Amino acid sequence: MGKKTTNNLPTRIKAADTWKLLKRKPRIASARKIITPEGTFDSQAELSRWNELKLLRDAGVITNLRRQVSYPFVINDLKICTYRADFVYFDRQLNQEIVEDVKGHVTEVFKLKRKLMAACYGITILETAVR
Repeated sequence: MGKKTTNNLPTRIKAADTWKLLKRKPRIASARKIITPEGTFDSQAELSRWNELKLLRDAGVITNLRRQVSYPFVINDLKICTYRADFVYFDRQLNQEIVEDVKGHVTEVFKLKRKLMAACYGITILETAVR
């Protein structure tokens, strides 16, 4: 990478190194992808929440249950990034659409995308903690 400063941070990063940093996407140690006939889930917690939401759907509490819904962030005709919600559904008791994400660990990227969702779409993400 670039020249190091006294605090061991690069003063300048080359374009190629920037891509290396951006492409790094470490998985949380305890999270394992789960493959089912219904699709792939990022963790057992996400699969468990999906099964709970299906029960709520079948009971008529929620409707329009969907997985992996994408929300692009476009500013001045430039696509910045995309947030992909774990689940989106309409809660009949609250009379509103819910955007939900199952989180075992809140990353800095998620914090930024959470703020972008509020700013660009006026949506507050419901964060479901891993139990």
